[in-house]
Amino acid sequence: MRPHPHDPAALTWPQRVPRVPPRRAFVPLDLASISFLIVDDQPFTRRLVRTMLHGFGSREVYESAGGVEGLEMARTAKPNIIITDLIMPDFNGLRFIKMVKRWARRPARFRSSCCPAI
Repeated sequence: MRPHPHDPAALTWPQRVPRVPPRRAFVPLDLASISFLIVDDQPFTRRLVRTMLHGFGSREVYESAGGVEGLEMARTAKPNIIITDLIMPDFNGLRFIKMVKRWARRPARFRSSCCPAI
């Protein structure tokens, strides 16, 4: 009787694939030690993001209604992560990001859902 072609024991040396233990898809992250700043002109969006962050265990979440206020809050609170809107009335999110990059003492990386990393 011939072995089934998909049986691993039936494979010869060049075709045999070593077993690799499965990777963990989720790496636990302690958000309680990370501070966030949300900069958005829409109160509903700020509340939604704040609720999600609190739900994930974050304790330190700051909010700002615009770019000017966001810059002051970023300077005083020094958050680990800043979540910003790109379209705001006083000045847009890209200008806000550039201004934060100028005075930030640590490396700054920015991600957006609408454009590649800046």
